[in-house]
Amino acid sequence: MTNSRSKATRSRRSAAVVVLAAILAVCGAGGLAHASKKRTVVVLDFEGPKRDRFHAELVKLLRKTHAVMSTDKWNGTAEELDAATVSDDDLRKVARRLQVDAIVEGKIEKRNDEFIIRLKLHDGHTGKLVGGSIDTKTQGLRIDSKAERDIKDELVEAIAGLEPGAAGGGDDAADDSERGKPARRKLAKRGAKKTEDAAPVASADDEDRPARKSAAKKSEKADEDEAPVAKKLAAKSSDDDEPPRKPVAKKLAAKAGDDEEPPRKKLVAKASEDDEPPRKPGAKTPDAEPAARSAEDAEPRKPASKRLAAATEPEVERTAEREPPRGLADPALAVSPGQRALDVVAGLSLTARRLAFTSRADLAMKPADYKGTPVAGAMLEATLYPLALTGDRTGLLSNIGVNVAVDRVLKIESKNAAGMVFATTESRLGFGVALRHAFGSTAAAPVVLGTFNYSSQEFSIANTAAAGVPSVKYAMFEPGLGLRLPVTASLVLGLDAKVMLITDTGDIEQPTQYGTADILGFEGAFAVDYLFTRSVFARAAFRYETIGHTFRGNGAQANARDGDATTTDDVTAARDSYIGGFVTLGYAY
Repeated sequence: MTNSRSKATRSRRSAAVVVLAAILAVCGAGGLAHASKKRTVVVLDFEGPKRDRFHAELVKLLRKTHAVMSTDKWNGTAEELDAATVSDDDLRKVARRLQVDAIVEGKIEKRNDEFIIRLKLHDGHTGKLVGGSIDTKTQGLRIDSKAERDIKDELVEAIAGLEPGAAGGGDDAADDSERGKPARRKLAKRGAKKTEDAAPVASADDEDRPARKSAAKKSEKADEDEAPVAKKLAAKSSDDDEPPRKPVAKKLAAKAGDDEEPPRKKLVAKASEDDEPPRKPGAKTPDAEPAARSAEDAEPRKPASKRLAAATEPEVERTAEREPPRGLADPALAVSPGQRALDVVAGLSLTARRLAFTSRADLAMKPADYKGTPVAGAMLEATLYPLALTGDRTGLLSNIGVNVAVDRVLKIESKNAAGMVFATTESRLGFGVALRHAFGSTAAAPVVLGTFNYSSQEFSIANTAAAGVPSVKYAMFEPGLGLRLPVTASLVLGLDAKVMLITDTGDIEQPTQYGTADILGFEGAFAVDYLFTRSVFARAAFRYETIGHTFRGNGAQANARDGDATTTDDVTAARDSYIGGFVTLGYAY
């Protein structure tokens, strides 16, 4: 049978166990709550191949532990604040406005079958780099398990280590500390009271005074062991300028006043029935769980501003889920010459025709040349990259486009040497395919174009016999090369060159005219684009084309102009040239 002395001894020991376990549980819970606090993170647009794919992968990974803000929202705010660079000042300025704790920038490099991911972390409070570059590599177009471990160990842990509210959105870290102080102070007082309550139990039996003295010494030693912890907690809580609010635990205790035993006495009684020695500090015990929950309930209510900030956290995550399609994260990059899905221009063209013949110097009846003045026309040209409208704009298939161009002179008349006026028609129609390649992953990257078009070009005079000038209607294939060079954010230069492989010329090759000929033509254009906005621009261009004819001497106008049909070199060649340009308004998407 257990006597009262052993009960008293175990009562004091159990009381000490409960107090220490409760204190450790509360401290551990406070530390865990602080460590698991989410940070608001933004992942800037990546650079390099498949950047949008890996950008989405990293956002998905970070969203498991932190709140990720939309890159579009960051870019829009950066433009509004005129802080679009990655300098410390610009990053700090935008982060302060959006209350962002961490900024991640990244670059993708491809080596053989591997992709190297290079990440840098910036502190939202200062904009400065945190540590060095975080590098890892992955196979394929996903962040594999090894790369994910590297990112979690280095990047995710580094983000969690940043001070919350670093961008000026609040002092959450300080509030966590302040919220913990009232609860720890209450627990320290409660521990002291439990130790005092346990002492009278030892005096319930006076049969063995030496045993009581031994028990008293053990109690004093336990009090001395507990005293430093209580003193530390009391000293830490002395920084509180504001008196602690009434914990929820007291309200619950008051509500439970009708019970036969207060909750604390139940805990002591339960501990007294347990003969096991005290567990190691930090070990979780069933007795400590109610105390830990009470300590969590005892946290003071957040100020209204903090509640509003916490309420908007899910909205930040929902905004991040509505990120733009891959390739559209940076609006300026999406409409650059290397990534735009549509390029269409319409406006006014000017063209002047020159047709000159080469004949014998002594030929009396030389053919009439044509010297036209610049005439106005209406033109429309569009290039569409269908697979760039959706998905990744950096893939090969998204850089294959189709092109169509129409140019028609609005009004033109021709005169002969006698002053007679003849109705004239001049037009050009073409369509084909284009393949582009950008040398870089930025909006300023130069772009090379390869084109292959089929074109029809007509210059027709109503009465060629009276006018003395033959009509032409060229049909041709045109392979070509082009260059698009962004000079500034608003200025883009364009250069195009084509070879004109002519398959038909129209009336000029008829036997009654100059007969068959060997024909080859060249076309070149130089253009300047000026962007008013990201999508709207003006384009001015200079254009020149020339077509050379070398007659074979089987046409009446080529070998019988002197009345001698046996002579085949009366007119040997012709040069048909078109000089002009256009001024248009364009739209890019």
